[in-house]
Amino acid sequence: MKAIQANTKRIAVFFDGTGNNKTNSGDDPAKFGNRTNIAKLFDACQVSDRLYVEGVGTLDNKEDSSFAKATGNNPIGYSGYSYTDKLNKGMSYFKELRQNNPGVTLEFLIFGFSRGATLARDFAKRVLADSQVKIAYLGIMDTVVSLLTVNVSIHFTNSELNRIDQILHLCAINECRYYFPLTSILSAEDLSAFVTLENHYTEKVKEIYVPGAHADLGGGYVSDVENVYLNEIRAEEVYLANSLSIIKTTAKDNLSCSIFQPIWESLMGSNVSIKPYTTLFNLVSERQRVRIELAFTYLETMVTIVNTYFNSTIFTYQSYVQDEHLLQLRNDIVHYVSSNVPLKGPCYNYSVLTDFTHISANFGKEGTGVNNWLNAFDPDELAVEIQSIKNANPTLTEEVYDVNYICTALGLPSLFVNAPANGQWFREVHYGGS
Repeated sequence: MKAIQANTKRIAVFFDGTGNNKTNSGDDPAKFGNRTNIAKLFDACQVSDRLYVEGVGTLDNKEDSSFAKATGNNPIGYSGYSYTDKLNKGMSYFKELRQNNPGVTLEFLIFGFSRGATLARDFAKRVLADSQVKIAYLGIMDTVVSLLTVNVSIHFTNSELNRIDQILHLCAINECRYYFPLTSILSAEDLSAFVTLENHYTEKVKEIYVPGAHADLGGGYVSDVENVYLNEIRAEEVYLANSLSIIKTTAKDNLSCSIFQPIWESLMGSNVSIKPYTTLFNLVSERQRVRIELAFTYLETMVTIVNTYFNSTIFTYQSYVQDEHLLQLRNDIVHYVSSNVPLKGPCYNYSVLTDFTHISANFGKEGTGVNNWLNAFDPDELAVEIQSIKNANPTLTEEVYDVNYICTALGLPSLFVNAPANGQWFREVHYGGS
């Protein structure tokens, strides 16, 4: 049992993802998306001293800033939206705690998703500068940085790791967008692109790949139709058929199955077709409804793992998962993480999860909706916001106030913010020291 030691105060801090805000989502999920797992963890948390930090690009009861969501910075004339603002909110809370509790060891449980996972790691490193701080648990989902100008330090030194009891990093297997490279907990010499996905498992640090796209882990999707283009430009039928074959067969997991499993094969099934358009063709995935219970599964997974680790009710949460395959997935991951036996990980049955897994990487979607730009930004809305800023500041000459400049600086095609990182649809991974 991880009991609270004498002269120790336990605190929980929660950093939500880009564009995620529990107040706004609660008021209008069709506009802002559903409440994320971070918001739900905060509400379920039984730690009396706790803080929720809304996602980059958002403020309670305010319109989102597409500029802040895209860059991580405040648009000129505004404050409170940026990455730095969200970090400062956490640090102000910490400083107040320290002032009110001199000489007391502050024990943190820290959680985050997406850029909120970046903030969680950044915050953890900063509070560890106080010798009377320890991190009892760092629970993060799919760390993504993607900041235009802010440089962050989010990899832990050995001395810092000595003061962190446990790290769990759940990473999205079916995420491969260029704008969403994974930033690993691990350190390495350079940037790597995993064609074969492998877990990292030690007694203290567990970086685990699980089925789903970015927001399938962190939450926020609404249940909706999903029709997406899988090719950048119209092409000959044979070319598109070959492209689809490459996608379905290249990226694989290396977990506990008897063979390496292709991660896209089931998801690119009968829903994908090659459709004629004038003299050429498009590669299209069409699904009438993608369910959202996969995010519920990972919420319950995190709740169960943390409660088990502490042998205490850190979170009180009623289960909403009923599908037998999702229950099996949850139980398999919980058993794997809690066993402290460094095996390769569960053998996932991707074919039974396709109804719950979103295809986040694409070259455009038919129709509009909140799912299109979840944790990303809408270039059209960004252009409108930038024009409004320029109208209010007619002498503004900074090149950052240009959609094409922002997309180019981020390495994105301006029309395809959700484009995959490569033609093989495997994810790029950033390591410490890269």
